[in-house]
Amino acid sequence: SKSNNTSNKIHRLWPTPVGEFFNPDHQKIRDKLIVFEDYKTQNPKSKKGIENINLYESGYNIHQLQNESYTKLIHFIAGCFYTMSKKMNDRIIIDDSKYITEIVNSWFIVYGNSGFVAPHLHGNCSWSCVYYVQLGDSTGIGNGSTYLQKIHLMAKTDVGSTYLQFELQHFLPEEGKLIVWPSHIVHGSYPYFGKTKRIIVSESGFISRIVMVVDGID
Repeated sequence: SKSNNTSNKIHRLWPTPVGEFFNPDHQKIRDKLIVFEDYKTQNPKSKKGIENINLYESGYNIHQLQNESYTKLIHFIAGCFYTMSKKMNDRIIIDDSKYITEIVNSWFIVYGNSGFVAPHLHGNCSWSCVYYVQLGDSTGIGNGSTYLQKIHLMAKTDVGSTYLQFELQHFLPEEGKLIVWPSHIVHGSYPYFGKTKRIIVSESGFISRIVMVVDGID
C-alpha cells in the first residue's frame, strides 16, 4: 500500500561524525599528566610503528596504570565516546542504558621537533580520538595538527560535488580539546616544529552491551 506520508525528505546515509569536546577539568590535571616523562624515562624504548616519525609512543596499556589524573581523563574520554554513540544510534538503539564504554587501547605520544604520524587507522574498536595535553611552542593549525582523510577518494569536480572536494580535514590543536572520530577513518598528523615537546593522548574504544548486572550480597 502507498504511504500516507508524502513529505519530501533528504536522507544523509553513512555520515562521518566528528566530535570536538573540551575537558573542563584540563587545567586541574594537566601538570600531573605531563609526568608521562617519568614513564618515558622508565621505558625509554618507543613502541615501534612504521607510521611514527621522530616521536615517542608509549605502550597501549596506559589506562591500566594507577594514576588518578589519568583515570579522570579516561572517564572524560569514555563519556565522549558514549555521547557520540548515543547521538549516532538514536534512531536504532532505543534503550542505551544497557550499554557501556570499553577502552581497548590507550597511549600517549611525545612529539619531538619535526615529529609526525603518517596516515593509518585502528581496528577492533568503534571510536578513535586524540586529546591535546601540552601544545608546545606553536598553536598554528598547520603545525602538528591532526587530520582526517575522507572516505570517498573519487569525486566529480562540479559545483554539486563541492562537499566532496576536500581530501583532508584538519583541526586546530588546543589544550584540553578531544577530537573523536569513527575508527575506520584514516588519520595522521602534520609535522610538529617547536623546541617544547607536544604531548597528546590517544585512545580507542567501543560500546558493548551489559549482559547482566548482579548486585552484591551482604
